[in-house]
Amino acid sequence: MATSPPPGALLDDDRGRALPASRPQAGKPKNRGAAKGDGSKRSGMKALAMIVGAIAVGGIAIWLFSGIFDLAFHIFEYAAIALVAGWIGYKVGHIQGRHETSS
Repeated sequence: MATSPPPGALLDDDRGRALPASRPQAGKPKNRGAAKGDGSKRSGMKALAMIVGAIAVGGIAIWLFSGIFDLAFHIFEYAAIALVAGWIGYKVGHIQGRHETSS
């Protein structure tokens, strides 16, 4: 049977061992007494950097997508022009062929 840990002891998460109460708990950051304004200034700059980065990545993604979209439209445009020119050439040749006299 497992015995209960002594009073004033903390339990370690991974093995269930009794640890001294003076050891800080895992997952809880120590308060080092830093000035309150320093952390908020850094977090504000970090947030600003993340926003600027997101705008830059979004702009590059839109630029790439518009480039691919533009290329697809140019290919479609060239194919349409080729089809129309081919059709016109066929019609001109067909009409001209009817007017030729055979000897």
